[in-house]
Amino acid sequence: MTHIARTSVGLPAVLQHWLGQPKPDVWSMVLPDRYATATDFAADMQEGYRHNSRSGQDLTSAAPGGWHPEWWVVAANYFADPFFVDIREAAQGLPVYFAFHGAGKWMPLPVASGLAEFNTLLNEIRARQEDDAALREWLAQHTDIHGHELWRELYQGLCEA
Repeated sequence: MTHIARTSVGLPAVLQHWLGQPKPDVWSMVLPDRYATATDFAADMQEGYRHNSRSGQDLTSAAPGGWHPEWWVVAANYFADPFFVDIREAAQGLPVYFAFHGAGKWMPLPVASGLAEFNTLLNEIRARQEDDAALREWLAQHTDIHGHELWRELYQGLCEA
């Protein structure tokens, strides 16, 4: 069994480190516009996913389509669609997932193989966000714009602009 370095609050060290790092500012409404920080990670960023913000009720469930207890939101977009990690995958660098909010059940879509790649993807997008043609070309070459709903939505938005 691989040993996972954990912080004093029980989070994997790779996540604790990522929480303290600067995050890319991207313009798209489907990409993150709010990122977790070390101070709001366990409370504010989890509201509506892990727990009800008004009642405090635990919303986690291991049932198919439920918000699993091991999932933690690291970012959200304009629509409150979460980007999240599964703490059980710390040894793999915490792959990042995306799910559409309000769909009746949570259906995770893989976005990046880890938090570091997630930042790299967003930085690549940020570097091209002023040039729609260059960003469309980069997305077509580096993401699945046909089979992945998030990347398809981003790509189609650029084509309609």
